[in-house]
Amino acid sequence: MFKLYILNEEQFAFMKKHHAQIEHSMVYFSSGGHDFIDGLEASEEYKAVFGDMLWDDAYDRYEDTPGYDRSLKSELRAKLLASLPENNTSDSVTSDHDSDDLLSINDLIQLRDEAHKKVQ
Repeated sequence: MFKLYILNEEQFAFMKKHHAQIEHSMVYFSSGGHDFIDGLEASEEYKAVFGDMLWDDAYDRYEDTPGYDRSLKSELRAKLLASLPENNTSDSVTSDHDSDDLLSINDLIQLRDEAHKKVQ
């Protein structure tokens, strides 16, 4: 029997709090996005909430936890990927893409709502 591992309420709230930065880091992982993830995992806040749980486990469980909004993730990833330079032939991304480029949660909700309207 397959057992699904999910986050507890406090862990889920932590991940939602950092959702946009996490997704931004995943898109730009090969060009320094891992720095945010590494810092987050090493933070006292993370350790207090997750104990010794590895980042990969925490992220996998986050995606499997009921309440995780896959449409929000898809919209954010699409927006971030669209912002990548078209002629970028290497894994490097300019410093123009930093945390100031992140969409606000309200923007993400609006994108999700627009996507739901298109489906209806």
